[in-house]
Amino acid sequence: MIKRSAIAFIVLLLLLPAVLAVELEVKEEFSQGETFIAKLSGNFVDSVQKENIFFYRGHVRIGMNPFVALINNEYYIYAQLLDKTQDNYSVSIEGVRYMKGSQIIEENI
Repeated sequence: MIKRSAIAFIVLLLLLPAVLAVELEVKEEFSQGETFIAKLSGNFVDSVQKENIFFYRGHVRIGMNPFVALINNEYYIYAQLLDKTQDNYSVSIEGVRYMKGSQIIEENI
């Protein structure tokens, strides 16, 4: 029984980094004038800077002045939504490499 548990634990340790390479936590909806806040965690090769954060309305990049803070190995991204109209927006983290298992990934998040 202990052997099976040990094997399951080792398999879990090997597979977990591949599954949880990067996680972005963000609310579903924000009100106009509210502060956008997102938490980004993962095993990053490059540090996330505000120059790597882009916001889009549809497929069009919009001007937004994001801030990035690193707290307890997690990145927090925030931006003011004061003058933004009600619409569907997306955020993209670009030019940041991260680890997925033993591979270095260069895709946008």
